Formats: sequence, C-alpha cells, structure tokens
Amino acid sequence: MMETISDKNSIRLRHLRKRDKLKLSDRESMSRDIFAHLNSIDEYKNADAYLFYVDYRSEVITTPVIKEMLKQKKTVYCPKVEGLDIVFYRISSFDELKSGYQEILEPEDIALNRFVPGVHDGKTVVIVPGSVFDSEGNRLGYGKGFYDRFFAKHPNLTKIAVGFDLQIYDGTLPGNKNDIKMDMIVTERQVIRING
Repeated sequence: MMETISDKNSIRLRHLRKRDKLKLSDRESMSRDIFAHLNSIDEYKNADAYLFYVDYRSEVITTPVIKEMLKQKKTVYCPKVEGLDIVFYRISSFDELKSGYQEILEPEDIALNRFVPGVHDGKTVVIVPGSVFDSEGNRLGYGKGFYDRFFAKHPNLTKIAVGFDLQIYDGTLPGNKNDIKMDMIVTERQVIRING
C-alpha cells in the first residue's frame, strides 16, 4: 500500500517530537559522538570543502564543529535560503552568520562566495539535517524540499546525513521520485553506508 503525504507528515512529526524531548546535555553529548564517527570516515577526513547546516532547535549540533573547522582554515560553506532554494556560501568566520530564514543563522556577506561545484574536484562533503532517516538512505526533511532540489542540481557531492539514533525509521520511508538518497547516515551509535 502506498503511503500518503499525511503518512509522511505523521512519521515526521512523531520523530521530531521524540527529538525535541532530548535534553540539551544529551544532544551535546550525542552530537560529539556523531562527529567522532565522522572523523573516522575517509570521505569526511579527506574532503576539500565542507557544506554544513547551522543547527537549529533540536538538530544535531554543528556550531562547535563549524567553529573548529574555521579555526583550522578549512573551506566551509553554510546555506542561505533564496526563494525556493538553498544556496551555499563560503564563510571565514562564524560572525559572518546572521539571523535569516525562520531565524536560522545564514551567511550575510555573500559577495563572490557562492559554492561552485567542480572547483573541489568531487571532494566536497555535505552534512545534511533531517527529521527521519531509514537504513536505505531515504530521508525526510522538514517538508520544503530545499536539500532535494540542491542535490538534484549538484548530484556528485558526498551526502552525509546526521541524526540521532531515535530518528532512524524502522522500515522504508515513503517517498517520491524527487527524493534524493543519502550516501551515508551517521548517528551517535552507527554509521550506515548506502550501497549506490
């Protein structure tokens, strides 16, 4: 039986409610574990450029990692919502992020800093947020399709979703032809590699 949009929404809401119930101290600890796993993954360690979301509400916390990457002079991009799309812009300081779409921190001074695929020779990693994931690489975001549209335009980037173990769906998530599968899903307990 095909699942409907309302099924998708109920799955999303159920998992987001569970995520929202996590204490901040637990999210901080689990986020550190997630990035410890990431640091053991070759595709992440050897990337030339990193496209990070800036954490919002109860998401996996990325802020300390972004700051550390910038301190190490790594090439870091963060997203900005422009109409129906997200566009990534390079930042050199966390202070360049200002409140934007839904009060999420976004790059403010964007002149000449737009992400251009191909410049980093395929060694670009995108750290992807979401509400629910499954072991086949399927992902439910927040219903706007920003990341799916971005990956449709830039299919050769390494897509690594991060989430807490309670966000892993037991089964196959409902989806459609516009949904883009992840290459990996990393939680505090496991690294799920999707065989392309």
